[in-house]
Amino acid sequence: MKKILAIFLALIMILSVTLVACQKNKTITSGGSADEEDDLFVSQNSKDTSKDTSKDDKKTGGWEAAAYPIYCMADGLNVRSSASITSEKLGSLKLGEKFDAIERNDDWYKITYGDREAYVSREYVTADANEAKFNNDDTPTALTLATGHEDDTVNLRNVPVVVEGTEGIVYNDKDHKGTLTKIGQNLSGNWYIVEYDADGDGEKAPVTYFLKINSTTKAMFGISSNVGGGYS
Repeated sequence: MKKILAIFLALIMILSVTLVACQKNKTITSGGSADEEDDLFVSQNSKDTSKDTSKDDKKTGGWEAAAYPIYCMADGLNVRSSASITSEKLGSLKLGEKFDAIERNDDWYKITYGDREAYVSREYVTADANEAKFNNDDTPTALTLATGHEDDTVNLRNVPVVVEGTEGIVYNDKDHKGTLTKIGQNLSGNWYIVEYDADGDGEKAPVTYFLKINSTTKAMFGISSNVGGGYS
């Protein structure tokens, strides 16, 4: 009798262990482990964080390598100690002056300036040497608005850069009865140096401006080629 009871108790213990093991296996298979849940969550968060960082870099202007020469497009361009218009002025550059770039972002170039690094506004420099190099014409050429363009207007700029704030005057035939004379151009042929004599009598010193040359201004002034120069 004792032997039969011992066998019965042993069977009950084996059955209990089997049921517990099955239940544990069922829980893991259907729900996944806590470690697996954490891995998925971290992976998703990492992806989102990467996107956010990319956006932040774009907003602040991520820097990229720019190891090549660049040229100044404005007389008196400020050279600064950091990429900010409120930073210390270290000096200034002349139109056509060449210097070496190190890095750039959307708004600034980091350059080599003497024995140190410095910064200049990206809007006022170019990597095209021909665009920054200007020559004077041997013979000045008068510019007049072509027939049918008398009501047209064009910006005469203080520097050869098309950005807000570089406008000198808005020239038109009605308000400006003086003379407009081409006295030079850059090697690319896309900017003229012009003199505007407001009186047209030569008594006052003319003011020097820059005129952007494109299909519109060529039509306005009847320019079929770069008059007075050998570049096209």
